[in-house]
Amino acid sequence: MTNRNKTVKFLLATTAAIALGSASPALAQDMWVSVEGGKSAMTTSNSYYSNEIDGYSGSYYDTGTISGTGNNLAFEAGINFADSPYSLSIGARSSSEGHTYYYDQYVDEVSFTTLDFEVGRDVSLGGSATGRLTLGVRSASVNASGTNYYGYYNGSTEFGGVGPRIALEASIPVMDRVSFDVEAGAAILFGTTSNNTNGYYGTSYTDSGSTTVTNLDFSAAVSYLIGSKSKVSLGYRYEKFDGIDGYNYASGYVDSVEDQGAFLKFTTRF
Repeated sequence: MTNRNKTVKFLLATTAAIALGSASPALAQDMWVSVEGGKSAMTTSNSYYSNEIDGYSGSYYDTGTISGTGNNLAFEAGINFADSPYSLSIGARSSSEGHTYYYDQYVDEVSFTTLDFEVGRDVSLGGSATGRLTLGVRSASVNASGTNYYGYYNGSTEFGGVGPRIALEASIPVMDRVSFDVEAGAAILFGTTSNNTNGYYGTSYTDSGSTTVTNLDFSAAVSYLIGSKSKVSLGYRYEKFDGIDGYNYASGYVDSVEDQGAFLKFTTRF
């Protein structure tokens, strides 16, 4: 098991434990839990050279991006407090992709993990629409790594940071048991970008520096109510981390990471 997989499992387990441990029957009007899974298409912006090298000439291809498909998993648990418009929630998300090309000469991997602690407040959106405004703290880790030329050298760029996040959720009834749900969020993450390259012409180097990254996310879904307390949602989500300011010989210049794709989500209240 890789360190990243261990970290993801730890975050998800911690999320569940804290959420369940915080749920006091005396305070909670109701609680909710949601699980989500989907396929993702991830892209990194390479502001100069890509990591693809012509095996004959030894020169770089200036493709500008590294892209591939992978999986996206998320979990959230929350509490609505009795006789109050306020709520408390905690959630985690993990997305990763990896692919090989040029007859396995090159391997790319891109991934990110987020952990959120949020306080929410019910807001009026007019008509029959319902909304929730949240303000909280997001912790994030973003990684881009590669192995080139049959493992001749490898490199990685990693950003880790924390900062405030604000989001708005809305649910608009469309017909009986069917609603259109959207969420838009923005975060500013303060942290460090670390770069590492090994084996490039027999040399290795590492460096790191302080970085401020902007993080935007948006999702839209059609939801169907099951019974009185559960619903299933089918939708599409987009997320971007911008300003990573990383570089290694295997992955090239990594300034932003974009993730988007369809998802299926199940939410229940109790």
